[in-house]
Amino acid sequence: MRTGLPRRVLWILMISVFSGALVWLIGVSLAQSVLVGAVIMALGAGRSKIEMDSGVVWPILAADRDPSVRRELSRLSMEVAGLDGRTTDHATEYLGRLTRARLERHGVRLTDRSRAESLIGPLAYSVAIETPDPPLRYYEFERCVVALEALDTTPLPGDPA
Repeated sequence: MRTGLPRRVLWILMISVFSGALVWLIGVSLAQSVLVGAVIMALGAGRSKIEMDSGVVWPILAADRDPSVRRELSRLSMEVAGLDGRTTDHATEYLGRLTRARLERHGVRLTDRSRAESLIGPLAYSVAIETPDPPLRYYEFERCVVALEALDTTPLPGDPA
């Protein structure tokens, strides 16, 4: 596995000594020439380390390989938890579609703002009519979900039991 290491080290050493000597011959001071050689050596060592580690391949896990509840919950939490304590646009848009569908199930139109806000609150209503910018904070998202859950505590006639 480490068959190319000694040859690689020799090449890095030779190139760094050659570059330091070349810079010294041009007229740069000895201390700066040694510094140039050291920098070339450090860059070569870093590059060889990267090349040695490039053979590592991480397996790509398919999301549908394990249809367990744990995987679904982890995928959902990754969709909800975005950057900076805010939810992702995808999760917020989904919440808006869900809110519109729930209001329609209860016979409330989005144009009837007062009735919709009395059922789900102004925050969930604002999510239903447009995707907020900047995205919702996690606690705001949670308040909207709680409002939708409260809206659907009693099943509607014709819902499957």
